[in-house]
Amino acid sequence: MLSLLHLPTSTLTFSPIPLPLLLTTLLLFPLTFHLLTTYLFPIYFAPHQTKRRAWILSSISSSLMTLGSLPFVWDFLRAGGDVGWMNGRRREGKGKRELLGEVVCTVFMGFLICDMVVGVRYYRQHINLLTGYIHHTIYIIVMLVALSTHQTYVFSLAAFLELPTFLLALSNLAPRWRNDYVFAVAFFLTRISFHSWICFAFLKEKFTKGGVGWEACFFLCLALPLHIHWFKNNLSGMIRRYNIQHSPSLKAQASPIHGPTTGILFDPSAPLAAIPSMLRL
Repeated sequence: MLSLLHLPTSTLTFSPIPLPLLLTTLLLFPLTFHLLTTYLFPIYFAPHQTKRRAWILSSISSSLMTLGSLPFVWDFLRAGGDVGWMNGRRREGKGKRELLGEVVCTVFMGFLICDMVVGVRYYRQHINLLTGYIHHTIYIIVMLVALSTHQTYVFSLAAFLELPTFLLALSNLAPRWRNDYVFAVAFFLTRISFHSWICFAFLKEKFTKGGVGWEACFFLCLALPLHIHWFKNNLSGMIRRYNIQHSPSLKAQASPIHGPTTGILFDPSAPLAAIPSMLRL
């Protein structure tokens, strides 16, 4: 893992995890969930609305991650994708970027913990082993490493990829605000275009200056094919729904199928059905 931090072992310094901020986050996430589901919107988030409940914490986290990433995205754009310049600015910024990076990583780690704990109690059926517990545990470890070694800027920059997650969460919390085209454009601009640029920038820094480690490049590039696959599925779903809506024969064939007791079994207009519910970094 040390090469991920692109620092020599002799100069690697460790700092304590900001426990007060982490504990505050661990308190605020469940408290917000409880207020929304019990006092503010008890009917809308009724106990049987498990899918809506499952997106409450994700919507909060993804919005905070997107906002928290903007200064790092600005630095990246100003530098023209120069990771070395961005890292130098972080060191010369009198701790402002370092502090913001710690907040971003700590809040995200708090969300991961709360999503597992709250999810077990209130929306267990929407959290599975791979995309829930294993995914969250891996990222908790990544956040711990980033925080303890002052390398939070890497994740904070990539946190901008959480914008589509926020839009997806919004479409599940308030379906009338759903817009497949806005989501597709946002997904392409962030998780395809911007992500490709980040991968290129880190690979260029690695091969020309050796300023980043292989692991950073590997994990950044590893997620890109998955994002491309999701985007391809989303486009296929959009094209299929467009054809159904504009073809009377296809629309009749693909009309929702109702069972005698279970209601709608299949709905071709299901929101963003091609995108997995686990849409995080």
